[in-house]
Amino acid sequence: MLIKNRQPAATGDNLKTICITDLLGCEVFRTELQSKMSRQQIELPSLQPGIYLYSIHTINDTKSGKLLIE
Repeated sequence: MLIKNRQPAATGDNLKTICITDLLGCEVFRTELQSKMSRQQIELPSLQPGIYLYSIHTINDTKSGKLLIE
């Protein structure tokens, strides 16, 4: 999974954490992100194939969506 920080690091709207849950709402992955990096790649080898929900938290916002692991 590749995460892109669309805001320049100087704005303060930097990536902070990503959380992945299964469809039952159980957290299966959480990590703190390096805020000064514009891109980060996250390896998820322990996740079984299926549909998951993710949320990416920044200082000012939260983005969420679905994640398909094949």
